[in-house]
Amino acid sequence: MKRLLILAVSALLFLPLTASAQKEKVVERSDKRKPEWIGRSDADAISVTEVGETLAEASERCMASIRQQIVNAVAVNISSTEKMTSRQITRDNLMTVMNDYSSNLMTEAAKLPYISDIALSNAEEVYWERIYSRKDKTYRYEYSVRYPFTEQTRRQLVDAFVAIDDAKVREYERLRDELGTIDNIDRIGQAVNELEALYGYFFDATRRGETEALRRNYLGLFNRISIETESESAGSCIYSLRLDGRRVTTSVQPRLKSDSAMEMSVRACDDNRYILTYNPEYASGSEVNVIEIRYVFGGVAVSRTIVFDPSENRSALQPVGTIDLEQTEGRLCGKIRLRVQGKAVDVSGLELRNPADGETFKAAVLGPTRLGEGECSIGFEAEASVGHAAGGLDVIRGTITYANPSNGQNMEREFVLPFRLITK
Repeated sequence: MKRLLILAVSALLFLPLTASAQKEKVVERSDKRKPEWIGRSDADAISVTEVGETLAEASERCMASIRQQIVNAVAVNISSTEKMTSRQITRDNLMTVMNDYSSNLMTEAAKLPYISDIALSNAEEVYWERIYSRKDKTYRYEYSVRYPFTEQTRRQLVDAFVAIDDAKVREYERLRDELGTIDNIDRIGQAVNELEALYGYFFDATRRGETEALRRNYLGLFNRISIETESESAGSCIYSLRLDGRRVTTSVQPRLKSDSAMEMSVRACDDNRYILTYNPEYASGSEVNVIEIRYVFGGVAVSRTIVFDPSENRSALQPVGTIDLEQTEGRLCGKIRLRVQGKAVDVSGLELRNPADGETFKAAVLGPTRLGEGECSIGFEAEASVGHAAGGLDVIRGTITYANPSNGQNMEREFVLPFRLITK
């Protein structure tokens, strides 16, 4: 009776196992025998098995799993080796122990060249099975890979990661040391971009915090830029951009704004300075005349207002009266009276238009060419002939060119004056 009971219990235990085994069936396999290495990793290789609806899907999952296991192994080695757990970095006399890497370290470790080169073609062995489920009436693939990964390779990956990390630390230190020596404003924006990239790389809170603080310090430089005028004269102003008192340069062009100055432009000159030139000819002497120089650096506006006196070194020339002309065959001589206001002027050219046909011709100025304030006459001659306009007034049109000798500024004045013509 006791023996029959034991047999009955054994039969009941065996039934579920047999039924379970009968629910699935291997319908296809890559080899006759299932390898013993499946599910067993050792010091020289990693063994991984993954499942997929297709052979390709199972294979890809297998390789992804291998990459992740190797990344994990590298990250664990980095965070657990004595070199990294005791690794200290000096930041302004602050000693920080880097031992909290979390998942961010794994993200950076995955960027190592070795990881991206992991491929099925480098596997030691591969085995797969196609399995049919009688219960679900579906097929699946179980794919197994044995991938070589020795302790030497692990050590090389750790060293490679540490070398990359050290390079990033040196880059941070270079940017930290450069902060107080900036001599080009454009460099500030470049440094901010480099620090943002470092922030994305650093995987520990300490270095991320230091990088973000340094980035804010660089951005703060924009608020410490000023414009300092160094010298002014009629039609020009020399200025410099200053950062903490020292001259700095930029490739950025300023916006110039004025209601009274014309022909404004800025160009670089000597000793890291800039020269603003403008034409004050049409500015009012009875109003305040200003020019605004405005830069925008990193979203921060930097401006300076220049006040100028249009009467300073100002010259004006106006032809007046009646022009006397004497015509001898193809030669024309004459005199024109001029009124000069302000500083002296140098007369450099004269063009006249024949009243008879409207043709323009140039006349040579005989002198004097430098005229002081007041009224005077200058002579001129030309290889030309003039006549009276048919049925018109005896007036002649022309343009006289002159310069302010104090600043070299050239100006032109058009005129229409009556004339007296004597023909010989």
